[in-house]
Amino acid sequence: MIKLVATDMDGTFLGTEGKMPERAFEVIHKLHDNGITFVAASGRPLVSLNKLFDPVKDKICFVAGNGSMVYNSTEELLLKTLSNEFVDEIIRFSDNGITHPVICSKEAHYIFPRATRFFDTINFYVGDLKKITRIKEIVRPAISISVLVEDTSQTKNICQEMATLFESQATIVQTSKEWIDIIPKHCNKKDGLELLMEKFNVSKDEVMAFGDYYNDIDMLLLASESYAMTHAVDEVKKVAKHQCKPSDILHIMESI
Repeated sequence: MIKLVATDMDGTFLGTEGKMPERAFEVIHKLHDNGITFVAASGRPLVSLNKLFDPVKDKICFVAGNGSMVYNSTEELLLKTLSNEFVDEIIRFSDNGITHPVICSKEAHYIFPRATRFFDTINFYVGDLKKITRIKEIVRPAISISVLVEDTSQTKNICQEMATLFESQATIVQTSKEWIDIIPKHCNKKDGLELLMEKFNVSKDEVMAFGDYYNDIDMLLLASESYAMTHAVDEVKKVAKHQCKPSDILHIMESI
């Protein structure tokens, strides 16, 4: 029997338009009443997920920042951070005209002036964006960095370059056509889920997961019942047991 359901957000639970599906909170209440843990597993920061799930945030768990933050409702189970020196390295690397770093801390999210024209796009995902002109304005420590790539044809190449340069200092993963996420070493959605599984005494056979992109692969491999979105990248489809559309997710959850 399934006891824990984990789902990616953008492109999956929220669909390709990033909107909360109708009846989502109703279904989450039903899962909770039936003793099934709902986990929002996302590259989004905790503050963004809290806003999305405000009506039910006391009834669900969060694996935020691709596993750098894990919460049981408001109880912090894990918080990992990046070194100040490494953050400065990424900021310097990103000063190339086509990449824009978004620095995530517990206090806020920060962008530099040249990313101002993307303010609305970035703020849609983080919700508490601040413009800064100097590195020292960042309230440290940083939890993660999301890099927006202007030329999406270059996202994969840039991600591979960053992974090669910085693999000893962080985990770097492409999370969409235009986004690269940089998180503390040994952080991912799978490890975040395993922390929650241990807390609630849940086995792999009791886990269901949904995802669509590279940062979901480990999580899908962990779950006994795994669903790739029909629009997912091929690598995700290969590891998932099933496929479905975002609009099918609530129906599948209700059928548990």
